[in-house]
Amino acid sequence: MPCSTRKLLAWGPLIEAMQQSLRETYGVKIRFFGPYPRIRNAFYGLKREFPEFKDLSLLLTPLEGEYMIYHPSKEAQDAREE
Repeated sequence: MPCSTRKLLAWGPLIEAMQQSLRETYGVKIRFFGPYPRIRNAFYGLKREFPEFKDLSLLLTPLEGEYMIYHPSKEAQDAREE
């Protein structure tokens, strides 16, 4: 079932961060001040909706409200090129 327009608008910044993480070597850090289950559910829901996000992971950082969207396959690809 595709994301509703309302959900896409609400999670637009998360989608943009996920797209940016695909261009970065290790991923990107994001700040979200809300309950962890809420961002976790949104993140994994977007992964199901958009196949290009299938390799991304959501990592916790030591700072409250800060997460990392990690792209491990990009890191491995860059290491092989060196």
